Amino acid sequence: MKKNQQTNSAVPDPVTGAALEAARELADSRRIRIVQEMKDLARRTLGRKIAEKDLFFWPCGILCLGLAEDGSPESINAIREHVSAFKKNGAKLLYPDDALMGAALIRTQEQLIRSGVSEGQEREGIRKASELSPMVDLVYRMVSETDRDELGSILYRPGRGHTEILADGAGMTALFLAKYAESRFFFDPDNNAEEEAMAAMELAITQLYNFSSFAEDEESGLLWHCYEAKPDGALVRKGLIGWGRAMGWYLMGLSAVVCAMDALGLKEEIEEIEEAEETGASEGTAQSGSAAEDEQTESLTELLQKYMETVFSHQKEDGLFPWSLTDLTQKSGVFSSVTADALRGALADRERREEGEPLQEIRTAADHPADTSASAIIGWAAWKAMQAGLLDKERYEARLECLREGLLKQISPEGLVSGALAECDGFGLHPQKFGNYPWGQGAALAFLKSFGAVGNPET
Repeated sequence: MKKNQQTNSAVPDPVTGAALEAARELADSRRIRIVQEMKDLARRTLGRKIAEKDLFFWPCGILCLGLAEDGSPESINAIREHVSAFKKNGAKLLYPDDALMGAALIRTQEQLIRSGVSEGQEREGIRKASELSPMVDLVYRMVSETDRDELGSILYRPGRGHTEILADGAGMTALFLAKYAESRFFFDPDNNAEEEAMAAMELAITQLYNFSSFAEDEESGLLWHCYEAKPDGALVRKGLIGWGRAMGWYLMGLSAVVCAMDALGLKEEIEEIEEAEETGASEGTAQSGSAAEDEQTESLTELLQKYMETVFSHQKEDGLFPWSLTDLTQKSGVFSSVTADALRGALADRERREEGEPLQEIRTAADHPADTSASAIIGWAAWKAMQAGLLDKERYEARLECLREGLLKQISPEGLVSGALAECDGFGLHPQKFGNYPWGQGAALAFLKSFGAVGNPET
């Protein structure tokens, strides 16, 4: 685990410490390590391509979302400095999940405008917010123009010879598109604002409906990590069913889109889009031979409520969520060429080698270790939906309060958020290493600051 390098060890409260640490980690992401420089030099010598540094990649995006939710001058300045570095580095976007950074920048704009109004400096707040608009527009162009499959789903890694659609990409792009639609409608209302807002919402809805239609496991009600609709009509699902972080990413996007529908007052227009998307997804699903061909289609609001109910049924006693919402004895699928049982055995063997002791037997999903990153992402999505009146307050407020308490216990006195699952090595391959990672740091900060770190939740 990384050590906090803050000079001020006495922070007022753990969440303030978490914000300071998130800003430090964001700045740290811009540094090129000596080891990396040596590797790059070796690749140049051999005439090999050097991987480009993406300062808007999703780990930076979730850190910025947390800092944006914090909204303090220090956190906002950390984001603005990162954007400046991105511009100096060529302002090149590399992946569709850079969309998460776009959503964070829009949240930053909201905070700048709100701060300006509250301090009697509305024009200054708008001016500072407008400085970020070119970057937001850059992200929108990338998302709207990137390659899609035949049904309109954005490819997670375009140009690699496959048409894989991941929960990560569907959720992050939908989150950004919903926030972009709101920003065009409310903060940049020119003649084309409504038209662009509707185009963004339509693209977001396509991502969500397609993923739900193709990636939902009918038995558990949870989502696979990935699906690929082959040109010959075959449907291949990949990864795990109910991987916590994948569910969280999807729910982030779903919650943001449903909240935007409500905020924009576009209920009738969106219902027309929903009806068209439901029909298109159903036809595509039927062609793929999937069993998910219900005559009764669900609105996005109904999908949100259904998935939230399913996910929260797996909440642990400490308020957090297990890294996997299934017990890994699920029916066989594509797990990077290994079955679920083989994966489980591989994980057990790895832990025995690393820890020198047997892996605890997993009987139910609740026996899995908690993942603070998945927990916080799910919590953020649920709180935003509950705040908008889309989830029953009596049913979810106590659960979110329990989650808040669980996350606070994961923050060290120096502000380090622990307990996040490491990055996956491939579909269904999740190293059982838990610690401080940007996705845990940023997600925990985002939830705790939006829900309210101390006392009653913010309203």
